[in-house]
Parts: sequence; structure tokens; C-alpha cells
Amino acid sequence: MLALLNYADFDGRDALLDQVDTARVVGFCGCGCATVEIAVDAAPSATSVAHPIPNEAVVLDEDGDAIGGVLVFVREGYLASLEVYDFNGVPISPLPSTDRLRLEQLGRRDPVDRRDLPGQAT
Repeated sequence: MLALLNYADFDGRDALLDQVDTARVVGFCGCGCATVEIAVDAAPSATSVAHPIPNEAVVLDEDGDAIGGVLVFVREGYLASLEVYDFNGVPISPLPSTDRLRLEQLGRRDPVDRRDLPGQAT
């Protein structure tokens, strides 16, 4: 989560960084992926950041090919979840190490053409 929050500055980022120290996992996705629900203490300042935050990570396999992504979601101004999604129907778990992440800003990259990904309908 810190890698995504620290990647590039955005409005409200500092308030979210203040919440990290109290963040704790309160739920897991039922599909077996590494997605987790997060709760934080209400004491740190809330923010008006839209969700997901504008930084994301592309998950790379051992060959450097994109196999999914990671997003941080905010609910009512507080960190709410870390979503780990895949492109091919194979859940990504455990959470990939940072050397398997390519950090980007939403809207500041060429979109992935999902028609070129295995298992995606055209």
C-alpha cells in the first residue's frame, strides 16, 4: 500500500499516509486472491480523495508480462481496501513483492488492450 501511496503526489495523499499506521486487515476476498479489506482508526484526518486513488500498480509475472493490477480504494475519506486483480482468471496470491509491480498513475499510461490478454473476449 505504501508503494502506491508514495508513488506520485495527489490531493489528499498526506491524509491517507497518516492513516497507514493504524491500518489493519479486517477481511479477505473469497476467491483466494490477495485482496484485503482495511480498517483504520477514525482519529487520523479523513480526505476527499476519490476512489481508487490515482496511483496503481501493474502486476508482472516472472517474464515481465502484465498479469493483473493493484488498486487502493478509499471509502468516506479513509483507506478501505487493497484490491489485487488478475487479467486471466487466475487469482494473484500472495500479494506480489514490489519488484513485480510497475507503478503508474491512473490516466497517465497507455491503456491495456484487454482483447490481447488471454481469456478476454473481443
